[in-house]
Amino acid sequence: MEKIIVEEKMRQVLKLAEKGMQQGGDTYCCHYFSW
Repeated sequence: MEKIIVEEKMRQVLKLAEKGMQQGGDTYCCHYFSW
């Protein structure tokens, strides 16, 4: 159960990371990976 939640969160993070990269929001990406 816990693992599924983590995988789902990773997917969301990766989506946001892609958007961030396109917008040049690298710090936003790094901030998100520190949860």
